Amino acid sequence: MVFTTNTKPLVDALALGVINSNVSKFYNKSCILQIAAQGSDLTLNVEAKQIKSEIHLKGFSDIPETQIRLVDNLVFKQLVGTFDTSTVQIEFIEGGISLISGSAKFNLPNIIDVSDVQLNRPDAGTTDVVTPVEVDKTSWKFVKDNQMYAIAMSFMKPVYTYVYVDEDGHVIVGDMDNGLFTLSKKSDLGITCLLPDTIVNLFNSLPEGATISNGPNRSYNIHVKTDSFSMLSQFTPFYEDNEEIGSYNADVILGMMAEPDEYVSVKTAALSKFLSQASILSTNVDDTIEFKYESGTNKIILSDSHVNNEVPCEGAASDVKIMFRLDSLRQVINNYSDEQINLTPIINDGDPVGILVCGPSLKTMIAGVES
Repeated sequence: MVFTTNTKPLVDALALGVINSNVSKFYNKSCILQIAAQGSDLTLNVEAKQIKSEIHLKGFSDIPETQIRLVDNLVFKQLVGTFDTSTVQIEFIEGGISLISGSAKFNLPNIIDVSDVQLNRPDAGTTDVVTPVEVDKTSWKFVKDNQMYAIAMSFMKPVYTYVYVDEDGHVIVGDMDNGLFTLSKKSDLGITCLLPDTIVNLFNSLPEGATISNGPNRSYNIHVKTDSFSMLSQFTPFYEDNEEIGSYNADVILGMMAEPDEYVSVKTAALSKFLSQASILSTNVDDTIEFKYESGTNKIILSDSHVNNEVPCEGAASDVKIMFRLDSLRQVINNYSDEQINLTPIINDGDPVGILVCGPSLKTMIAGVES
């Protein structure tokens, strides 16, 4: 069987459906592209953690029977992206497929036999509960660009390997072990749940006009329709009632990150520049830097064994003298593009334990370390 389709729609569909950052050897199905052809319909299925996607493209086949193959999705995507012919032919051969572009022919073996496994398909379910609304791509790009760096990598406390969102729009990404939490109000989901990074990556891959609606069994459906293809992606968040994941303790974190009454304001560029300069002289990822502020001095003093600098500031806050990991503090400040940020010491039992960094759209709580 040979199925012929237009190359550009196929390339665009693969860019949308096969999200490179969602492909992981730790989730075997995420490495697979399921290709099915019948008559004038080409169906592509992909999976990632908590996501099932199906894409339909038009074309034509030389025989009416259905053929299904499972191939390496990144190889398929990369190869098709190099084709400069207007059409591509997919030949279903024994043990895999052949891709034909002009006079060139490329054989791709099955990554697994279709008799052994098939990918799960999304369920359109019902959209009666919530009318489909457009996904706010700008907000989710902000989350990916400015908050996802803080997500926990350790599974000792698995709940912090997820993004917390609530019905009020709060988005918390952080790591309890490292004492680092980021907060924005960028969620448009209108629910309280936990999102794996794969779902955030999905939101950021969507084209303008993609919509979201309720799906079955506490899932959600993403709809994309263009002139040349359509896609349905079903994602299922985690929820805190899952005993294996547990509670995020968001109320405590939100309380600690409430808008402060007192703070000092500093020019972001000046602070960021010095921390970047200090990192040039750093010899170890665990190197620390002292952060010191005394009320009435209008300056923050940053120093370690290699550097010392006074960064001007305005306002008033409690005295603080605390050590931070240089690399962590630099990364926190570098995620602010605002001209000015506000800094407030976090005090526990009379002792400073960290600082709260506030900008118009982002707050970050970073804990100090032992000197």
